Amino acid sequence: MRSQFALAAAGAVLMIASAAGTASAQAAVSEGSGGPAVIQPIAVSSESLATVWDNCLHGQACLFSDTNGGGQLWVVPSAGSFKLANYGMDNRTSAFWNRSGGTLSLFDGSGYTGYLIGGGPYGPPVNVPWGVNDKASSITLY
Repeated sequence: MRSQFALAAAGAVLMIASAAGTASAQAAVSEGSGGPAVIQPIAVSSESLATVWDNCLHGQACLFSDTNGGGQLWVVPSAGSFKLANYGMDNRTSAFWNRSGGTLSLFDGSGYTGYLIGGGPYGPPVNVPWGVNDKASSITLY
């Protein structure tokens, strides 16, 4: 029974490490003389560190100037319409993450015309397609 517990615990640790994005997570399980199983520390690679996507908090809608949540980050201040030239993001959006409860829409025109792409409430992070990359001049969040 003790061995099954130790294996289950080691498996759980590896699964958690894997979910955190660790490519080289390792765990060792040892049993003392009749004592409980001990899970040894996990070697964590730099790949498991928080990504820049994590700078966009739950409840926020965020635009990024580089793909994969990199570069300059701009957090949409509230629900409404925004001209990106006023925030240093005109024609610079390569990724977004809508973690807000509203619908985020990106537009080519500064007057909210020429819909490019959008994301519904609490959606996943998005790298904008190459044909849309660096074209957004205005957004709405409602």
